[in-house]
Amino acid sequence: MRRTAALVVGMMLAACTNSPAPPSLPGTLLGAFQFTATLVPENGSGLQTTCQFDPDAGFTAPPSTLTFYAYVSEAPGAGGIYWEILGGPYEDGGLTKGTLTVNVTSCAPITGCGCVASVTEQIVLAQVLDGGALAPQLAAPILQLTGWIDDTLSSEASACLDAGLGQLACLADAGPGCGLGADGTCDIVYTVVGVPGLPGS
Repeated sequence: MRRTAALVVGMMLAACTNSPAPPSLPGTLLGAFQFTATLVPENGSGLQTTCQFDPDAGFTAPPSTLTFYAYVSEAPGAGGIYWEILGGPYEDGGLTKGTLTVNVTSCAPITGCGCVASVTEQIVLAQVLDGGALAPQLAAPILQLTGWIDDTLSSEASACLDAGLGQLACLADAGPGCGLGADGTCDIVYTVVGVPGLPGS
C-alpha cells in the first residue's frame, strides 16, 4: 500500500520533520503532543488489525511502531476540536466528556492489486489525569492523551475513482495482495499515547 492514507502519511511526515511549523489550526490551542503508536496485530477479539498483508504482492504491513507529532485546539463553542498532524492540514473533530474524536476520509492505492481503496480514519483520544484516571471533561493542562487510530480500507472507492486516482476498486477477488477480506474491507489499528512535546524539545 502506498503511504497515502491520512494516518500513515501524516506520521511519516512528522517523523521526518526537524523544525516544527507553526500550527495553522484555528481555535484555542490546547497543546502540541508527541504520540507513540503501536500496531495492534490480529490476535484476538476487539479492535485489531484485520488486513492480510502480502509483501510478495506489494501489500506490505505498516511499521509496528511510529512516532508522530500533532497539535490540538478547542473550537469556539462547545463540543468541537481541531487536530493537525505536523506537516499536514488540520481536521475538524468532536469533543465529548474529555474524549476527542476525529474522522478523516482519504484514498489509498493498493499496489498489489493495482486498485484504489477508500480509507476512513477514526482517531479517538481521551485525556488522562495525573493519577491515571480519564478526565470527565477536557481541561488544561493536558498531561497525556491515550486511545487508538483505526484506518478502515474499503473497496467502496467510487469517490476516489471519480477523482481520477485509479481505474479499479479493490474488490475481494481483484487478485493477490488485496487483503481486504470477504466483505471488501479491512482495518489497520494503532494504539496511541501522547504527551506534550515537539521535535527537538
